[in-house]
Amino acid sequence: MKLNNADGTWSDGANKVSYGKGSGRTLEDIYAHGAAYVGAYAIEGVGTVKAAVKTLPKETVGTDEKSQTEIAAAFDLTAVENLFVSIGARINTLKEANTRDINAYARYGVNEDLTIHAIVGTKLNAEDRKENKSDGAFGFLAGAGIDYNLGDGIGIFGDLRYGSNIYCGGTSDSDAKADCFTIGAGVTKGFSNGILGIAFEGATNGKGRYSLKDADAFAWEIPVKFEYWF
Repeated sequence: MKLNNADGTWSDGANKVSYGKGSGRTLEDIYAHGAAYVGAYAIEGVGTVKAAVKTLPKETVGTDEKSQTEIAAAFDLTAVENLFVSIGARINTLKEANTRDINAYARYGVNEDLTIHAIVGTKLNAEDRKENKSDGAFGFLAGAGIDYNLGDGIGIFGDLRYGSNIYCGGTSDSDAKADCFTIGAGVTKGFSNGILGIAFEGATNGKGRYSLKDADAFAWEIPVKFEYWF
């Protein structure tokens, strides 16, 4: 971004967006309500500590406009051979925003051919529309997956995840079918100068990549990957 307008506004020419006089967004808006500050520190032989502060647009609560900031922190453990563990938390300083997330991911290389993955996600102090509560509910996601090398450049993967009603839909009403099972499986073939892969991905209760006519429909897709390098 550079100062290139006669009226003293800041412009992003690539996106044709200006900030400042008459633009609707001032520099204060950008830095106080639309900026991210990120840092990381690597501890040799142990892991990496990460932290971030993200300023968000003001939120209207009732008749008042309130400022909000998102604070995040994470730690990546790399001290154990063949094991990678990452745990992080995200908190919104605005009470009404209800963003209190704690997530963890782990990857373990059993041997040179088999790698196991696990993931856990939580939403604390979440809303529950069934009980007409704006906070206090708990939602979770849990998943596991594997990567396996069959040899001759062929690899396969499998993935299974489940997200609860609160985590995926903000309600504890089981009749709302707001939870979601997600499955994935695929195969890749590596060549001397490229990779070809095909997979199947599916999600219950209409939680796929695109909106579906029926909320409880099974969403699925067949992604194809092709890479070539010179």
